[in-house]
Amino acid sequence: MEEKEPTIKDLQADYKKSPNNEVSQEIVTKLATLRDDISSMLESAYDCQDVVVDTQYQMSDCQIPVNIRVRGNEIEQFSEKLGQLQD
Repeated sequence: MEEKEPTIKDLQADYKKSPNNEVSQEIVTKLATLRDDISSMLESAYDCQDVVVDTQYQMSDCQIPVNIRVRGNEIEQFSEKLGQLQD
């Protein structure tokens, strides 16, 4: 996005210098190109986000803190049952 900012400012300056139809059409064309570029970047970002979310979902049982917590709960339940058997 930052690399597009000077271009937009240049287009604004060009229009202020000579606000006629030819310049306006050129600005509209350039802005449409910028819009398409930005849309493409956003689409790529959303695709990457989908991959990350999918990977996190697939690895949900492999996450170490969650895995440790689950195993701790299992040990606690086992200890309670063992205590009941010993009584």
